[in-house]
Amino acid sequence: MHSDPAPQRPEEKKMKKLVLFVQPRNSRQARFMEFYRRGYVLQWATNVAEARQVVSSIFDWVILDLNLEPEAAQSLCAEMKARLSSTKVAMIEAPGVTLAANSRPDALVPAGVPTDALVDRLTMEPGKAPAATPADSPSSSQGTQIA
Repeated sequence: MHSDPAPQRPEEKKMKKLVLFVQPRNSRQARFMEFYRRGYVLQWATNVAEARQVVSSIFDWVILDLNLEPEAAQSLCAEMKARLSSTKVAMIEAPGVTLAANSRPDALVPAGVPTDALVDRLTMEPGKAPAATPADSPSSSQGTQIA
């Protein structure tokens, strides 16, 4: 027997949050459903140049995968933090990549973190994020580490 999802209470009906996810095409499907289920609408960019063309303050989050183009991703992060104060930036870490001093994402995500943990971080209230610890990552002092 298939049951319909419970109707939302009026206070739960909120605008969908927009996320720009800069990541290769090969991992889209698994991530899409978890984000959508949690009230996020994803727009995909497969490289930093494509992201630059569409990035604006309408996005609640921009998620940059440092495995793609580490220097370009960090540059875009720094630009966004300087001019789009309402948009938060998360970066998916890459082995051997150290963040530049001017690249200060709102969250650092270890490579391979499950999508539900990533979405959990995006849905946390400000100030409620887990504290970063230096043992978690060599670059954890740049943002909140997601374990």
